[in-house]
Amino acid sequence: MAQVGGYLLPDEHSRFKTYANDLGLSESALAKLLLVRELRGKRLNALIGHYPPGTQSDGRKRVTAHRPDAALKTAFLARSKEEGLKPGQAASILYRAELVERWLDKAMTS
Repeated sequence: MAQVGGYLLPDEHSRFKTYANDLGLSESALAKLLLVRELRGKRLNALIGHYPPGTQSDGRKRVTAHRPDAALKTAFLARSKEEGLKPGQAASILYRAELVERWLDKAMTS
């Protein structure tokens, strides 16, 4: 199974998990939606300076988007490279941005 994951601080991870739950989604499903959104909207360049990329380190928790095929992973890897990031760094930026923007919540209620 192909995966793309990003690391969040414990507080961010808890908020991401709660946010996903409030939307009726798993963490993985929310993460997947955010990756797909990036592939369509290409917002990473504008987000890089506002949200630090997370890296694997003590205390950080991984949020992983699972997908049964490698298409999403391959496309996201290419997109990340376009911005000079590793996929995990790019994913963590997108996850952090969503905690502030709450794009999906707004889209579902408008």
